[in-house]
Amino acid sequence: MTGLSDLRPGEAAWSTFSVDVGLDRPLELAVFLARGKQSSPLALLTAGVHGDEYEGPDAVATFTRAQDVRVVDLLQL
Repeated sequence: MTGLSDLRPGEAAWSTFSVDVGLDRPLELAVFLARGKQSSPLALLTAGVHGDEYEGPDAVATFTRAQDVRVVDLLQL
């Protein structure tokens, strides 16, 4: 897995996060990591599916496609 500390300021990457949840193999989650030019402010975007409500994951996916992480200023979002 690529970690946030592996990214240089202004870089972004997709990675996989593995979690042992007691199944025959680890659960693998796709994660989008973006490191801004400065260390703060910091944001964490998460989303999950409840029933047939896919709006949260869709909003996060749309955000990751739309942002140029090299110029994102979290104070302006």
